[in-house]
Amino acid sequence: MTAYELIKYQMTKEEMQVWEDLVEEILQRCEKVDLMAVYNTNIEDRLRGKEPWGPILGYSKRDGYYEVEEGDKGSMHILMRTKSKEEAMRAILSGMAHDFSYRYVADNRNEINHIKKKEWDYDTEYDYRKYWFELALYFCEIVMEQADFEAEVRDYEKSLNHHHNPDLWRYDVEKKEFVLR
Repeated sequence: MTAYELIKYQMTKEEMQVWEDLVEEILQRCEKVDLMAVYNTNIEDRLRGKEPWGPILGYSKRDGYYEVEEGDKGSMHILMRTKSKEEAMRAILSGMAHDFSYRYVADNRNEINHIKKKEWDYDTEYDYRKYWFELALYFCEIVMEQADFEAEVRDYEKSLNHHHNPDLWRYDVEKKEFVLR
């Protein structure tokens, strides 16, 4: 189906049950993290499509699990489409970690920069990504399988080091933060 068809799609009773099984598993994993302290939202509303500004998520027998996002100018993007429950779980949890941690860091940027700037010799005034990515990885470590978490670490290390040659940052799993190499 196209992005437009997926946004309008009505799941059958059988498809709804498959989707609800995934939602329940995600909610159980998220109970391990107090996301309300990080991001003022109801995860359940997001997963069940009750957030008017959120993505459209669901399951169809033909296409599998899907996530579609509507752009502010009417464009639509398929963010995820997979028949694998594990891939859907990782994509959804990763997306939530990314969104929730960004929101927290954006809302608290001045406070975070003021505190962290004294801890290491690097200009953090505009590099909010370090704290954003650390918070996202904190969430991922709790709710994801180890292999998925390790893949997230590699992705975030690559993103944080995008402008540095050689790489400047590495993620220290024990400290739960990015450290200078």
